[in-house]
Amino acid sequence: MKRFFAVFAAVVGAAVVAVGAGSAAPKVPQAFSCNGLGDIQLLTAPAYGADQSWGTAQIVGTGHLIPVSFEFTGYDTDANVLIFDSGPIVKGGGNANHNQQTTSCSQSQTGPLADFLEPGDQPPPGTDLTDMITVTFSATAIVK
Repeated sequence: MKRFFAVFAAVVGAAVVAVGAGSAAPKVPQAFSCNGLGDIQLLTAPAYGADQSWGTAQIVGTGHLIPVSFEFTGYDTDANVLIFDSGPIVKGGGNANHNQQTTSCSQSQTGPLADFLEPGDQPPPGTDLTDMITVTFSATAIVK
């Protein structure tokens, strides 16, 4: 289960904390909702396993987001159980880019718990494979 959330964090985290994987890597669009920007699409290169790269993401149309923190959670809405919470992951121990104005962005996915587990993984105690869960990724970023 934790392996899934680590992988999920790397994949979704790539949306805001993308790694510059070279010009040959295709960019992956991701939908986000951001305070002051509304619903946007970000283009990011694949993370290739990086879970805390602090690279810039391109906003489709114009601009970039420079991440300063992110967090992700998994919540079982049927069992009313928090399955996972990464806690805040902050750039530079919270001291990076602290004088610049930021915005908050988020993305959520909802589906059966079974869709989010690796084959053979068992659901956490008190949950069932058919339970609906919502996985949310939130980030704070500087708009450029």
